[in-house]
Amino acid sequence: MAAALVATGGFVAYRQFAPKSVPQVQAKTAKEAVDQLKRAGIPAKTELQFSPKRKGSFVRLAGADKDGHLPKGRGVTVTESAGPGVPKGTVGQAKDKAVTSLKAMEVPLTVADVVSSKPGDAGKVVASYPADGQAVSDPKEGIHVGVASDKAGIPIEIAGLDQAQARSQLEAKGYTVSMEPRFSSRRNLGKIVGANPSIGLPTDTRTVSLYYGVDASKKLDVVASIENAGNQSAYLLDKPQNLAGQYCTEGGDCLSLDAISKDEAGSSFGVSTEYLKVRGETIPPDNWRDYLSLCTFSQDPSGCIPPNTSLDEGAGYMKNHLISGQSGAFELYAGMGLPNCGTTPFQGGLCENGHISYRSIDELAGNPSLTSSGIKWKAKDFFVYMPVGAKLDQLESDGYFAGKPGFKPDQDRPYLIKRDNSKYQDRPADDRMGNDPYTPTQYGKAEPFQEAPNKTNVYYLVEDSIDWKALGGSSASGPSAAGASGKASQDFSALAGQWQWTESGDGSLLSTMTIQSDGSFTGGTYHRTDEPNFLDGETENFSGRFTKIVSNKDGTKTLTLDPESIQGVSDAMRDKSGVSKTTYTFVPAGQSIPGMDDSMRGAIQNYDGNQDGPTAKEDALRADGIVFIRKNS
Repeated sequence: MAAALVATGGFVAYRQFAPKSVPQVQAKTAKEAVDQLKRAGIPAKTELQFSPKRKGSFVRLAGADKDGHLPKGRGVTVTESAGPGVPKGTVGQAKDKAVTSLKAMEVPLTVADVVSSKPGDAGKVVASYPADGQAVSDPKEGIHVGVASDKAGIPIEIAGLDQAQARSQLEAKGYTVSMEPRFSSRRNLGKIVGANPSIGLPTDTRTVSLYYGVDASKKLDVVASIENAGNQSAYLLDKPQNLAGQYCTEGGDCLSLDAISKDEAGSSFGVSTEYLKVRGETIPPDNWRDYLSLCTFSQDPSGCIPPNTSLDEGAGYMKNHLISGQSGAFELYAGMGLPNCGTTPFQGGLCENGHISYRSIDELAGNPSLTSSGIKWKAKDFFVYMPVGAKLDQLESDGYFAGKPGFKPDQDRPYLIKRDNSKYQDRPADDRMGNDPYTPTQYGKAEPFQEAPNKTNVYYLVEDSIDWKALGGSSASGPSAAGASGKASQDFSALAGQWQWTESGDGSLLSTMTIQSDGSFTGGTYHRTDEPNFLDGETENFSGRFTKIVSNKDGTKTLTLDPESIQGVSDAMRDKSGVSKTTYTFVPAGQSIPGMDDSMRGAIQNYDGNQDGPTAKEDALRADGIVFIRKNS
């Protein structure tokens, strides 16, 4: 029986017992769809599903029959987008099935082989990032899936094992094993949470460091090393890189702390072997103190030695830092407690109009007007790190937060409390050097957080035992990437064109290279010999191939050159040709080139005649001691 509609008071009513007709819904969000259905008298509920649409978007309706009628007593289900993610049950699926499903999320998808000790899992997805059933937190990073293989390496089944059990298993297979602590959730204390080389990474190495979970009681073991000098020993806070990882709020806002080598950063200063920074931030080499650190500034390592430990302490520079107390918490911050001259941390010299200059003692003595001005305190990146077992109530009772406490973070997971620097204004520092109000110093504590911990400033550690960056893998985002071979073509079109390495300013040594979109290249190296006549020289042509290109989060790309592919160049000319390395980095024009040395600076100056800093006007392709510049005809 057809439904007879009667309009009553702005609502649509249906004759009793007649099947209801579901109206056509025009909505952008799931909430709008539900509201439209309710106004039409149609009961509706929502169901979340991962999709390429924005979180909260309307995806589809379900529940009506093919004629658009709703059976008596039934309602409509509105599918609401949860944004892109890894659907529950992806882990365990065959590779092709999983890839087909995940490509529909329309975010970058990377597929990598991972080592598994279970023969029956070969060809199946055994790991993913985000984890199975979790949403994508970084659309640029997208989704990674690991497909089980029987290659050599640390099997993924090691993750989550008791540390003694894991060590025993690997040593039985002939591995040399060392153990290192890392902060973990309560459920992973004493269990394996990572490794170097990464868990799951195919590799022939027989030496491995296993990372096991610890709580706040082992904080110094995680972030410090023990330094011995004669009869004295001290904890030196030189391992901030051990805090690297992704941290997310309950609402899905995420930040990543990245460890980068000093070579990548273009600086060699500081006690740490690596730097730590917030992903997405660019820090010039001259500003190395603006990397995240556990230390305050001092002329020697004393600013990185906490007191109140069982070992000898430093000069008390860190006596007001949380790490020197008993709460289990500690600060992680940029700037090392130094003021700024312009955009640069100011340690010494003269600050003149936002620029640092250096004058001789005689010049300063003879000119009393040469004094610094315009030095300012700036609130920079600042976090409180709370391992499992850290005492938030102690910080609250000590007045660490000016805001009223109320929110209770999950105490079973490590988390960061992020300071909102917009609530702190720049202050003049000319008359109070060394007394940064925004960081702890030897003179006092940092000003209290204006906001107490809450849902928007508490970022929980996202635990993942696999280093997906180390695994690499192949892009499966394109339409043909899920083929049976599992191999994705490497697209080098961003590098296609001519490149030049002008090693000498007088033209006596010059290499040019033309890269094709498939990664192959040809080129030649000219070397002036002045034989048999003045200005005579020789040219050796070469060819080869880049085999891998990986896009990095900072816009650079890492390339792998196959050394066996090089032909035509003699051993004597190999280093001079510029194609003697296996790893190269593509750096976009105007971006800081990591690891610059004098020869590389000279090569850029020889090419464009202007080299005031670690950047080039054109795209650059660098390796250790080598920098090719893109030729624009």
